[in-house]
Amino acid sequence: MSERRPSQTSFMHAHAFDWDKSVLLPDEIALVAEVVTPGSEEQDRYVKPIIYAAMGIPTFWLVERGADDAPIVHEHQRFGGVYQLKRTHIGRLKTEVPFPIDIPLAAPKP
Repeated sequence: MSERRPSQTSFMHAHAFDWDKSVLLPDEIALVAEVVTPGSEEQDRYVKPIIYAAMGIPTFWLVERGADDAPIVHEHQRFGGVYQLKRTHIGRLKTEVPFPIDIPLAAPKP
């Protein structure tokens, strides 16, 4: 993970995380999330998911800004070496994979 830096990473074994370690092995990563930003749309949507899937990272979230500025989370799971869209979360992110989470997805307050 030294060349491509995801917006967010979740670890398989948080208790074993070494804060002094600058490189993570793919089997130590449960989830990678990319937040689509102006200027990185193509990398975030197309290039990085291919790289992460090839590395064997099981879960990928693509986070985009909705029309109302609230985040939209596209949840992908790795099957057959590629990511497949599992579901799109609008208004609430609720899933069990790779860990249970249930949070509202709201626009930032001004």
